[in-house]
Amino acid sequence: MKQSEQAYLPMVSEPMDFKDLVTRAAYPQRFIPHCLEGVKSPLSQNCEPDKDVLVLIGPEGDFTPEELELALSLGFLPADLGPTRLRTETAGIVALAAVHFVNSGKV
Repeated sequence: MKQSEQAYLPMVSEPMDFKDLVTRAAYPQRFIPHCLEGVKSPLSQNCEPDKDVLVLIGPEGDFTPEELELALSLGFLPADLGPTRLRTETAGIVALAAVHFVNSGKV
C-alpha cells in the first residue's frame, strides 16, 4: 500500500462455513458472482464507492444452486465478473479490481 499509495487494504478472512458467513454478513453491499444461469450485472455497475463491500468468491466448480439460493434470499446481489470463467484465485483479484475501479471515481 505504501509503494502504490493506495488507501484501501482488502481484507481476506479465514475460510468459514458458507451458511454461517451469509447469515452473519453485515456489510452494506453484498455480492455473489457465479457461473450459474440467471440475471447478473457487472460488479462495477452495482458497487457503490466508499462503502464496505463483501464479494463471495466460489470454490472450484462454483457455488451449488442451494448456496446461491440461500445467499440471494439473504439479500446478496448476483454479480458478473466478465465473459470468461475464472479460476477461484483469479476471480478474487478481478473482484478487487472492480471495487477499486469504482472507488477510483472512474466509473
